[in-house]
Parts: sequence; structure tokens; C-alpha cells
Amino acid sequence: MADASGLVLDDASGTASYGGDPLALSARQFDLLLVLVSNPGRLITPYELAEHAWGEQLGSSETVRSAVKAVRARLRTVGASSEVLATVWGLGFRWDGEPLDTATDLAS
Repeated sequence: MADASGLVLDDASGTASYGGDPLALSARQFDLLLVLVSNPGRLITPYELAEHAWGEQLGSSETVRSAVKAVRARLRTVGASSEVLATVWGLGFRWDGEPLDTATDLAS
């Protein structure tokens, strides 16, 4: 498992940090990351991500791919491993980092 153990997501304020350093994420990027870390090891399609993160039907998976790319870049800027956010080509995305204590679950 790649290391992102210093990642903290505050769902109440919509803020993120890594190792105490703020992680600059847009609201959409934060919501996407929250869904992924709330479901560690689970493959999530772009369409599921859009629905659960943003509450909308997705016309194109490119929107989600762009958001994932931006989240990876933000993780790298604060020294976190971007490898924790895995792409399963042709299928979707998966959080391969340590589970975080978050409030969002696709099962609900």
C-alpha cells in the first residue's frame, strides 16, 4: 500500500491537509477524494464517482478523469504519494491508501 497516512479530510469544513500542510482542493476535488477514501480498495466507476461525489449523472467520464488527475497533482505538491489513487484502465478508480475515518460510504 502506498503511503498517505498523513492525509486528513474534514468533511464538516470541506478542507484537507497532509502532514499538517493544507491541501488545496476545489469542492469537487474534495468530494471526489472523500468518496474514494471512504471506500478503500473498492473499484469505483467514473459514473459512480460523479453520482456519489457530486450528485449528478455523468455524460462523459473525462470530467472525473480530469478531477482525479488534479487530485493526484495536489497530493504530490504536499509530498503525499499520488499512487494511492489508482486507475484501473477502462473501469474506474480505487483508493489504495490507508483507510481514513470518513463519513461517506457508497453502501448508504
